[in-house]
Amino acid sequence: MEPVWQYLRQNTLANRVFRAYQQIVDACCDAWTFFSNDTDLVTSVSSRDWAQVKI
Repeated sequence: MEPVWQYLRQNTLANRVFRAYQQIVDACCDAWTFFSNDTDLVTSVSSRDWAQVKI
């Protein structure tokens, strides 16, 4: 989860100022939707060499 959070902070949630809690929630939901809709990005960000199954 840490690499996902790092990606979101650096790419979709960076350098933002929010005036209300709901703006934070909306921005996080939008960022998560953007991220989760791109399967190649999800694979790229969440893949780890040590976690690969060796057959």
